[in-house]
Amino acid sequence: MHTEAAIVVNEKAENIRSPSLSGGLGRVIQEIQVGHPKHEELELYRAYKVGNPLDAGMAQILSSAIQTSRVVRILDMHCNIIGDDGATAVAAMLKKNRTLTSLNVASCGFGDIGVFQLGEALKKNKSLKILNIGNHSLKKEDVQFRNTMTDRGARVMADCIKENVGLKKLMMSNLPRITNDGANSLMNAVRSGHNRTLTDLYLENSTGVTAEKRDQLRQGNSKSDKFEEGSLLTASSDEPEADARLFQH
Repeated sequence: MHTEAAIVVNEKAENIRSPSLSGGLGRVIQEIQVGHPKHEELELYRAYKVGNPLDAGMAQILSSAIQTSRVVRILDMHCNIIGDDGATAVAAMLKKNRTLTSLNVASCGFGDIGVFQLGEALKKNKSLKILNIGNHSLKKEDVQFRNTMTDRGARVMADCIKENVGLKKLMMSNLPRITNDGANSLMNAVRSGHNRTLTDLYLENSTGVTAEKRDQLRQGNSKSDKFEEGSLLTASSDEPEADARLFQH
C-alpha cells in the first residue's frame, strides 16, 4: 500500500500572510484581474527582481486572479520560493482555470505535500498540456528554490497520469530524491493503458534514477525513431513545439 494517504495537507493555507499589491508584481496581478491581453504569456522567473517576492502569499493572490482569467495561457513561475502553501493555491487555480495550457513550477520549494495537491487538481484538469514540476538545475545557487519531491511524490504523479486526459509533456528532471522505484511507478502508469495523451516524460539528471533504469524504461516505448531529446517516451510528430522556457535544464 502506498503512503500517499499519510500526506497531511493544509488546504486552507491559513498561515499565508496577506501581502501588499505594490510593486511590479502587484501591478501585474492587477492587470490580470482586469483581463489585460499582454499577459497571455506570463514569465515570473525570479519575480523578486520586479519588485515583489513571489512567495506563498503572492502565489495565492496570483492564482486567485488566474482562476477565472481567459487571458493567461502560459505561466512560468520557476525559481521562486512558493512552498507547499503556494502549491495549494496553484492547485486551486488548476481546478477552475480552463485557459492555462503551460505551467512551469520548477524550483518553487514544493515537497510531496505540494505535489499531492497539484496531482489531485490535475486529475480533473483537461486544459493543461505542459507541466514542469522538476528543478531548474542542480547548481548551488538554485538550492534555495529546490523542489524536494521524493518517490512518494512520483507515485502521486503516477496516479495523476492514470486519470489526467490533458497533459502531453511532463518534466520531472533534476529531482535527486526520485529513485528507480519512483521512475517505475511513473512508467507503469504510462503503460497501464489509461492515459492516451502523454507523449513526453522527462527524468533527466534525476540522479537517484540509474542510467540502466532509464534505458530500461525507454525500451518498448517507441513506435518510430522520433524522440524529443531526453524524453522517455516517443514524441508525437504532429504536436506543436513546447515553449522552450518550460523545459530548461
